[in-house]
Amino acid sequence: MKSLRVLIVEDNDDSRELYTLVLTRAGFETQGAVDGEAALKMLDQCDPDLLVTDIQTPNLSGIDLIRRIRADEKWANLPIIAVTAFGPDQLAHAAIHGATRVLRKPFEPNRLLSAAFELTRKKRARSASFQGSDFS
Repeated sequence: MKSLRVLIVEDNDDSRELYTLVLTRAGFETQGAVDGEAALKMLDQCDPDLLVTDIQTPNLSGIDLIRRIRADEKWANLPIIAVTAFGPDQLAHAAIHGATRVLRKPFEPNRLLSAAFELTRKKRARSASFQGSDFS
């Protein structure tokens, strides 16, 4: 089965490395960006199946990144997990602007993994059924 791709947007190197480790061990292919501007430039090349973004990133915040992604017809349905160390107001703000899931830092890595599996379940199922068809 083809690995699903995750674009991780996180300016904290340790957090980005942790998310990468957790997701790659579970079979996802990952690429990282340090801010929303870099992520926007990478979208077409990376062609992610899921985006994980911190809300507080330099240059272009996670909220602004989510808004721009939701405004782009090609990416409007991309599942997005927003993460933040700030309180419920910022989590609600992320959800209002289009985050599919929100996680408050610190969180157990299995919460990120569970959300990633849940949000990519249909795509994984389609990929598995195509792999088992006469066309593979």
